[in-house]
Amino acid sequence: MTERIPDSRLLVDQAGISDALHRYASGLDARDWDLWASALTDPVSIDMSSFTGLEAVTLPREKHVRAASLIFAGLDVTQHMITNHRHFVDNDTARVVAHMRAEHWAAEVQGGDRFTMFGYYDDRLVRTDDGWRISHVKLVCTRYTGNLEVMNGAHRRGKAKQA
Repeated sequence: MTERIPDSRLLVDQAGISDALHRYASGLDARDWDLWASALTDPVSIDMSSFTGLEAVTLPREKHVRAASLIFAGLDVTQHMITNHRHFVDNDTARVVAHMRAEHWAAEVQGGDRFTMFGYYDDRLVRTDDGWRISHVKLVCTRYTGNLEVMNGAHRRGKAKQA
């Protein structure tokens, strides 16, 4: 059986797509909002419905960055791991499906300081003049464990810290 070896353009595209996911995760964890924004198109569609129950929304990138920075101000430490990337490239658009594990800690929360989410991202990307950018983020949360109040209270705690 002969295995097809990807051509160099596909390998470059796969690296650029994975880099967008890495900037997404690293930007969140470092609270580097410029890095995080560099992974996203403007506007960007966000679908966290599998966890929040809320419908997907399309927002200007800057509005989404402000909202995320407020929530993450209410968390002490996070670690997002996005692995096992499966790339589906079609010219200047792509889909990537990747496993996700996200750890969240907040020390001052009653009932435990840790909340962990498991699942995968099923994202859409577009090729731009600045490289691959995520145009649609879809989190599929398959399981979570720990103290849900770590996440539920993050917005409130973040507002209090920024006040």
